[in-house]
Amino acid sequence: MMRLFLAVAAIVLAAGCAPAGTPQAAQPSSAASDSATANETSETPTPSSPARSRAETAFLAAITKAFADTLDDGETIAEEAYLEDGREICELAADSPWEAVQGVIDNLETDEATQRAALTQLCPKHRKVWQAGATGFGDGEHTVGKDLRPGTYRTWRRPVTDCYWERSAGNGRIIDNQLVTNAPRGITVTVRAGEGFTSRDCGPWVRA
Repeated sequence: MMRLFLAVAAIVLAAGCAPAGTPQAAQPSSAASDSATANETSETPTPSSPARSRAETAFLAAITKAFADTLDDGETIAEEAYLEDGREICELAADSPWEAVQGVIDNLETDEATQRAALTQLCPKHRKVWQAGATGFGDGEHTVGKDLRPGTYRTWRRPVTDCYWERSAGNGRIIDNQLVTNAPRGITVTVRAGEGFTSRDCGPWVRA
């Protein structure tokens, strides 16, 4: 009886106490596990910078240079936001040049860098729009020698309709004026230092 018990025990131990027909899952070695992890890591794509055209790169470089003194160490400009603004300026220059010139005039003191970079780097074919706006002025009352340089100016918009302009002396006396109902080729006026110049509904004036 004792021999029978020992034989049964030996059989049970030999079977490893595992139910019949149940396969044992292979446990990967630590080396194999580390290798698999390394492969997964190496196959993970790394984010890359968006591809930029030469014009976009030049535009962003000009913006970065313009604001270099205002950026902290390691800080960069918001590239996509500036590109969006630059593209809008270029689109306006293509669709309505006179409005683009007026935009340069209106934003010259607050956003000169973006206007300049857009019209000279991002869409250089509209460089003349920048040059006109940077040396021009819009409707309103101006003092020659203070608000604008003496010289000859012409209206950028053509034709010009219902435009009133006026030159005046320092004491307010009117030197010359004109109400133009229709000028297909625009208007040209010469102003001198110390004079006042008033423009209404003429649009932007640029150096002739």
